[in-house]
Amino acid sequence: MSLQASRMASGAIPTLKENERTHPATSTMYCHGKMFACMELSPPFKIKIDEKGVVQSGGFDDADGALERFSAHYKEEGTSGETHYMTTGFFSPVCTYGVLNKEAQPIHELKLPFAFPPPAFLHDYFLTENYTVVVDHSQRLNPAGLVPGKLYEFMPRFKVRFGLIPRNCRNPTEVKWFDTGKPGFHWHVVNGWETADDKVILYMPLFDEYPCSMPVHIAVEPPSYLHRFELDLATGTVSGGKCESMGAMVTERCEVNRSFIGKPTTEWAYLMKRGEDSMYDGVIKYNLQTNQVDTVVEFGPKRQGGECLFIPKAGAEKEDAGYLIDIIFEGDEKAEDGIGFSELCIWDAEALTTEPIAKVAMPHRIPFGVHANWLEEAELKKQMAWF
Repeated sequence: MSLQASRMASGAIPTLKENERTHPATSTMYCHGKMFACMELSPPFKIKIDEKGVVQSGGFDDADGALERFSAHYKEEGTSGETHYMTTGFFSPVCTYGVLNKEAQPIHELKLPFAFPPPAFLHDYFLTENYTVVVDHSQRLNPAGLVPGKLYEFMPRFKVRFGLIPRNCRNPTEVKWFDTGKPGFHWHVVNGWETADDKVILYMPLFDEYPCSMPVHIAVEPPSYLHRFELDLATGTVSGGKCESMGAMVTERCEVNRSFIGKPTTEWAYLMKRGEDSMYDGVIKYNLQTNQVDTVVEFGPKRQGGECLFIPKAGAEKEDAGYLIDIIFEGDEKAEDGIGFSELCIWDAEALTTEPIAKVAMPHRIPFGVHANWLEEAELKKQMAWF
């Protein structure tokens, strides 16, 4: 019996039939008229939203076997329109970094080896002008983890490292590694960019430790704090650490104006704020240039959000000229069903205040926690016809 089969039999991982794949349910990707559901354990899954607003399934699209797995977080490069992805094999200490063209077909791939046991997830990464930055961390796959709940293990001997992958890199030896000397784990990144004096600036929330039970984005999850790291390309050293201006605020789930990804002029980040006994009870507008908190929005008692999404205003020139949207769940025991209700809330991101500028009641409760996208009307119409 293979190692994978043994772990499926033990219940340590989902049981999949031969040639069956885990269905993606982490995020969606819009790629030049094509829509996909995505996660890091399977190829992209074709979907579309029809004229009635119903999601239609089209099956996996592995580009004739070239895409064994994809990524929960894709990043589109504005100048070329190319889409970048990062993934790792579930039992293999090898990361795959790849690039898709405008037809969502693979045009570049790099196999990058890691120390064994490999990192449990490579959920998110940075994209700068000349580099894709992979984050190696301390949460590893436990090679002896045949017991459910023991598949992952936080191993402090593995420190957080940043691997700078040059654009169009063909050889893993060209990757520049920067070791922070600090153990930790991350799910998401905020933004990163290169400076004129050969530095790379990276912002990300970081967990000091993480349980093997993987309590992903629930109330018992350990705290994660915003960190700023500075990588010196000339010396190969790393400086920085926790952003003290955030105080004791715990944050995760990050959003920026996506047209500013990798740009040194980027100024604003929108960070979900953790509550004391709940998940995200607010959002923080943070200035990445001054390292100061600008605005804190509190959702209110018994109200929880999932992840704010930034939507630029039409023709906007200012980075924060746009809207923040999130689906807020209110756990009101007085509700008719005794559970609560959901509503779509919209804030003005530039003139951010606690009270939304609009609220839209949802017809039923909507689970929060997965990643979202926004389609303009023309994009919505274009994807209707792609399969």
